[in-house]
Amino acid sequence: MKKMREYIILQHKIVKAALVKPAYQDMIDAVTVHEPVEQIKEKIKELDEKISQLKQGPARSKLEDELAVLDIQIHMPFPAEFTAFIEAYALGYNKTDIKKISEDMLRNAAIMAELGNDNPADHIGGRFERWPGDKLFIEDINRRARFLRAKDKEEQGAVHGR
Repeated sequence: MKKMREYIILQHKIVKAALVKPAYQDMIDAVTVHEPVEQIKEKIKELDEKISQLKQGPARSKLEDELAVLDIQIHMPFPAEFTAFIEAYALGYNKTDIKKISEDMLRNAAIMAELGNDNPADHIGGRFERWPGDKLFIEDINRRARFLRAKDKEEQGAVHGR
């Protein structure tokens, strides 16, 4: 629960930094009802006081979980899909250079990879991850480049009578 709370608070900060027009506060005012928010904040204060008086144990852990749930409610005024979209946009998760690659680039990269004994994607500059750690586009680049290279070799063999 604590990790989820930390993630939501971080996501909340990203959304706050990314929203310019409409401004973040304008969005908050539009989607929150202030009275329940104030009640939740009061409940958080009460729980904080109770937790500070308790020693480590199951009772304290239960109150800490309850506190985390309330804190998440405060820091998550927008639907999860909305915040995920804003986060992805702000951090550039959905921006790749895959559409800039031409078949000529793939052919040249395949030749260089063949000579260098490595992968075609190693010879094409750009961002080809949809999110950090994603390798799908890189594998697609390698596959397509190798396919085009094999096709070119086959055609060259047919032209030269091999």
